[in-house]
Amino acid sequence: MNAPLGSWSDAPDDAVLHAYANGDEEAARVLSLRLVPRVLAQATRMLADQAEAEDVAQEAMMSCGK
Repeated sequence: MNAPLGSWSDAPDDAVLHAYANGDEEAARVLSLRLVPRVLAQATRMLADQAEAEDVAQEAMMSCGK
């Protein structure tokens, strides 16, 4: 089971993104939970192939950490 999201769960995206940029691991987790569904949905619409969309979404999320 996942740990509770704590203080970042209700924070606006820009505050979570700022915390993530400053190395906050909890903020990174919250940001991922918020963005993955959006990124996957967009990739699925663009590619019309679920497996390919999942690969693209994973690559996009991984590139955010670089």
